[in-house]
Amino acid sequence: MYKKSFIFVWFLALFAVSFTACNKDDDEEVVPVYSYGISKYEYSSVTTSNSAATSDVAEFSVITNAFAEAFKSALGVSGSTFAYNGGDDKVLAACEQAKTTLDAKTFKGKYTLEVTKVDGQSKVIFTWNSPASSTPEPGPEPEKEPAEYAILFYGHGGANLDDAILGNIEQFYNAYESSYGKVKMVVQYKFSTEENLLKYLGTAITKDWAHEVGGKTMRFVLDPTKSFEDVMDNMSSIALDDNNYEISNPKNLTDYLMWAAEQVPAKKYVVILSDHGGGYRPDDDIPAKTLSKGVIFDDGHDKAHFNVFSVAQAIRESGINPEVLYFDACLMNAAEYLFELQDVAKYLIVSTFSVPGQGGNYTSLVNELANNDIEKALTNFCEESMRIWDVNRWQYSDMTVFRTSGFSALGTSIKDFADRLVNAYTTGGADVKAKIDEVTGSATFKVHNALPEYTLTNYAASLAEALPDYFPESFCNQMEQAYENCVVANQSSYELRKANIDISCSVVIGCKNHYRRYNWIEPKDVAEQRPEYVGSEEIRDDNGLFWVMKNGWVLDSYKEFHADGSVCTHYIDGKEEHDTWGSTFDETYKKLKFDQITGWSRWIEINEQEAVEFSPETMAFNISDDGFSIE
Repeated sequence: MYKKSFIFVWFLALFAVSFTACNKDDDEEVVPVYSYGISKYEYSSVTTSNSAATSDVAEFSVITNAFAEAFKSALGVSGSTFAYNGGDDKVLAACEQAKTTLDAKTFKGKYTLEVTKVDGQSKVIFTWNSPASSTPEPGPEPEKEPAEYAILFYGHGGANLDDAILGNIEQFYNAYESSYGKVKMVVQYKFSTEENLLKYLGTAITKDWAHEVGGKTMRFVLDPTKSFEDVMDNMSSIALDDNNYEISNPKNLTDYLMWAAEQVPAKKYVVILSDHGGGYRPDDDIPAKTLSKGVIFDDGHDKAHFNVFSVAQAIRESGINPEVLYFDACLMNAAEYLFELQDVAKYLIVSTFSVPGQGGNYTSLVNELANNDIEKALTNFCEESMRIWDVNRWQYSDMTVFRTSGFSALGTSIKDFADRLVNAYTTGGADVKAKIDEVTGSATFKVHNALPEYTLTNYAASLAEALPDYFPESFCNQMEQAYENCVVANQSSYELRKANIDISCSVVIGCKNHYRRYNWIEPKDVAEQRPEYVGSEEIRDDNGLFWVMKNGWVLDSYKEFHADGSVCTHYIDGKEEHDTWGSTFDETYKKLKFDQITGWSRWIEINEQEAVEFSPETMAFNISDDGFSIE
C-alpha cells in the first residue's frame, strides 16, 4: 500500500563560502560570489538521513543541471558556487531561463531551489518552486465493494476427472451477464499427473499439452469477459510456482481461502471442494497421517487426501465463515462428516451415492445465487443438477442441501435411536435380537461396495417395521421430522424416485467392534485378476457371505478393521494376513462430534451381525416395484 511521508531536508548552508578583501591592496575590487542549490523537498518515499532517496536522485539532477546550463550559457560560469561581477540583473535573467526550462517539466516530488548572493551576509535573490505534478499522488487503495456472493472453487483432477471438472469450471463462464454483478468466482485447480492425463484422456489431448499442465496448479480470479479458452491459453501466467502443489494439505486450503477472500471480498462465500470423495472410515482418519484423509485425492502425492477433521480445521482457520460448503464429490453425505461440519457453514451440499463425473451445474448455481434468496437458489440448483443427471440415466445419484442449524435436534433424535437399538438388542431377548440381526444382515441399504456405510433413516425405518414396540410410530415421526427440518432440498435419480426409495445420510455399521471393507472384482476384470472363477456358480460360505455372485462379481478379499488397531485381510482362497491399521477407534471414531453426541459407537461394539456386504449402487442392480434384481 502507498504510504506518504513528507521529509523536509534543508540542504543549504548554502554551499556558502566566505571571502575577505585581499590584503595586498585595500582598494582592490571585490567580485560578488553566488551559490545555488535545492534547499527543500517533499517526496513520498521515506528517507532516514539528509540525503535524497534513490528515487529522487534523477529529479535532483534535472533541476540542478538546468541552472548550471543557464548560468554557463548566459554568464560563462560553472559550479554551484561561482564569482561573477556582471551584476544581479544578469544572474536573475539566467535564473529565469532555467525556470522556463524547468516549468515545462513535471516532477514526482516538490522542490525548492534557492540562488543566494554571498556578500558579507548570505541573501537569497531568487527562488524556484517546482510546478504541481500533473499526475495526482496516489493515495490509499479504495476498499473493494463486497460482492453479494463469491464462489471459491478448490479442485483436483484426481487422476481421471480432469475433463469433467474442467467442464465444470467452464460452466462459470456461461451464466447470464447480469449475474456476474452479484456473484464473483475464484478458482484453484490442480491437474492430474502427466501420466494420468495421457492415460485417461488419450487422443483427446496432445502429449505436449499433458507435459505442460500435468501436475500443475492454476489459481485465478475469474473474469467473465474472457473465455475459458483464453485462460487455458495463458496457463503459464496463472500457474503456481510449485510444480506438484499439495492440494490436500490443510494449510494450503486455508491459505487459498484467505487469498481468495482478499481478492474478492463478499458478503457471503460459497466454497466448493471438487474431486473424488470417499465418505467416512476410521482408517482414513489416522491422526499421524496428516495428509491421508477422505476427499480430494491428490494423484501427485500418492492419493493423499483430506479427512473430516482436516477439512473442518482448514476452513475454520481461514476465517471466512462460508455460507455454503459444497462437496462436489461422491459419498460425502455421511453423518460422521455432517456433524463435524456443523459450525463450519450454514448450508452443506452433499451426495450419499456416487456423483456423476459431470458434477453439479455451475452455470445454474451462479444464476440462482444472483437472482434468488439462498434457500430458493440452492433448491433450484439441486433440481437443475438432477435434471441433467437424469438425462444421462444415472440409476443411483442424489443431492441433498442441509441447513446445519437443525443438526442439534437431529443429533438428539439419532441418540434416541441408538439408545433404543442398544436397549432392544441387550434386553429384548432372543427373538428381538434375531429380528434386529435379520434387518442388519439383509435389509440395510449399503451406499458403496467397498465401504461400511449404510443409509441411516432407511435402517431405522426397517427396524421400526420389524419391532414397532421398541421403535413406535411416535419415534419414527419424531426422527423423520428432525431429519426433514435439516433438509432444504433433496433430489434423487429417476429410478430411485420411481421405486419410492428415500435417501438419507449414511452411517457406519460395524460388528463386534470392527467394520469391514470389501474388495469386489467387477465381472469384466475377473478373467485378469481371478481367472479360476470365470463362469463360476454362486459361492457362499457357512456364514452366508457371498464370494461369487450369480451376476459375475467376485469378492477377492475383505479387511476387518478392529477397534484396538489390528486388521485382518481374508482372501477368497482362504489365506489371511494380519497387520495394524495405524490407530484405534478411541483415537478416531470416538473423537467425532457425531459419536460424542449420539454414542453410535456403542452399536458398533455390541452388534453381532455383519451388515449387508454389497451395494445395489455399485453393482448397478435394476430397481423395480418388487425391489432389486440382478442381471
